[in-house]
Amino acid sequence: MKTIIKIFPYLLCLISFFSYSQDLTISNGTSLAIVSGTDFYVNGLNFNPSTNFTVSGPINISRSSTALNTESIDRVFNFSNPITNFTGDITFYYETGELNGIDESTLVLRTKSGTTWSADLTPERNTELNTLKYTFSASSFAVFTASKPGITLSLNKFNELKINLFPNPVISSFKITTDLTIETLIYNNLGQVIFKSNQKDIDISNLSAGTYLIIIRDLNSNNFNSYQIIKL
Repeated sequence: MKTIIKIFPYLLCLISFFSYSQDLTISNGTSLAIVSGTDFYVNGLNFNPSTNFTVSGPINISRSSTALNTESIDRVFNFSNPITNFTGDITFYYETGELNGIDESTLVLRTKSGTTWSADLTPERNTELNTLKYTFSASSFAVFTASKPGITLSLNKFNELKINLFPNPVISSFKITTDLTIETLIYNNLGQVIFKSNQKDIDISNLSAGTYLIIIRDLNSNNFNSYQIIKL
C-alpha cells in the first residue's frame, strides 16, 4: 500500500532537507519547493538542485524492482507526471543484488521523457557506496534507471499500460477496460487515499464534486497509469 505525505493544497512548502524512504504522492494543487543546494531524497533517488526547484502535484514518485530488460538493473523510478526543467545533481542509489550480473563500474544512467530515452548518461560512480551521480541541465524525465551502456530499453514499461477509463467527467461511476489485473486508488486533494478497489466498475456517487487523482496499477508488473477525473 502506498504511503502518502499529506501537504495542504495551495501551500508552497520551502524545504532545506527532505528525506522520504517510500513512494511519494503530492496531490493536485500542492507544491514542494526545494531550495538550491539542498537535498530532496525519495526512496533511493536524491535531488540536489543548483537553482530553486518546485515539484508540483499531482505526481506520484515510485520505485519498481522489475528491470526493463536483462541489461538494466532491478531498480526503476517512475513519475506519474514528468519532472521538468531540473538543473543540478541527482544521485541514484542501488543495491548489489539489483545488478543482474552487470559490472557496476560500467553502469550508465538512462532517463525517459515521453516516448524517448536519453542517450547514455555517464555518471560519477561510487562502487563502495553503490551510487551513481550525474549533473543535469534543464532536464525533464518520467522514468529513471541504470543499465549497461549502449543498449536499447523498452518504451512500454511506464504509463503506457493498455487501460481505458470512461466517462470523464463522471456523474456517478466510471468503467476501466483492460485485460490486466489491476488495483485502482483514488486520492483527494490532500493526498489521502479515499478509495481502493480491484474491480473495473467504480462507483464514486458518494464523492463530492471536484477533481481527483486516479492511479491504476498493474499488479503483475507494478507499473501504473495516472489520470485526473472530474466528479460532477
